[in-house]
Amino acid sequence: MAELQLRKWQAEAVRRSDKITNGIFLEALGGRGKTICALAIAKHKKAKKVIITNNRLAILNGWIEAIEKIGLKDIEFDIVTDRTLQIVVKKRRTVRMRHLDC
Repeated sequence: MAELQLRKWQAEAVRRSDKITNGIFLEALGGRGKTICALAIAKHKKAKKVIITNNRLAILNGWIEAIEKIGLKDIEFDIVTDRTLQIVVKKRRTVRMRHLDC
């Protein structure tokens, strides 16, 4: 398990995450450390579950590699393509609608 070595902006984002109540938005160019920053925030906030979605498998594989490298075993991760997530949400919505029709 690797210790998180955060850049200055990442450490600041982790600190600021305590003040944010309606979610967290990270924006930076590719390769700047958004994945590590997000994982550091999840660890800091003692998240129980994190859902990661993207339309590119290479990005999702990067998340998997980072999670394994850091060794965040106390957090449940759901890692899916955005298309898969859309299908899951649509199915759940359909089940709820059927239930309401009964």
